[in-house]
Amino acid sequence: MIIDELVTDRTQSDVDRVKELTLKWLDGSITAEEQTEWLAGLKGAYNYTDLNRVGQAVAYLANILNASGRSVNVTAKSDWTMTDIPSRSQETAFLRDLTLLKSGVTGDVPNVPSTLDGMTYEVANRIEQILIAVHDSINYERSNWEVSGIMICGTEGVL
Repeated sequence: MIIDELVTDRTQSDVDRVKELTLKWLDGSITAEEQTEWLAGLKGAYNYTDLNRVGQAVAYLANILNASGRSVNVTAKSDWTMTDIPSRSQETAFLRDLTLLKSGVTGDVPNVPSTLDGMTYEVANRIEQILIAVHDSINYERSNWEVSGIMICGTEGVL
């Protein structure tokens, strides 16, 4: 499940490793092992694979919320390529999607960043923590609805 693939444990050492390997790549001193590490994807870099993973998770969560009768209209772009650079409007839409998901649940969800300018590993972690918290909130609501008997009370559009 896409939620299980989210990354929330990036550290400064992950970022430092990206910088180290980038410099080695640029000056031609990178080893074959380091090239393999680079190509496998580095946690300290936020790139198209991260954007696609998050876009897939946004779409997944929006589908669950929409199936429950809530109206959550997200853009959830998940077809980024290696050469794509998000535009300001795409960044705005991305943050809007996170805000919509957060507003669609009642649980404790971290605050959505106000901007992606100067993205840090902490912001990258928080973005994916938001998605996990939305998922956890949906699951919590589901379990409480079942316990309270709402599912057998004739309610339409239940989770």
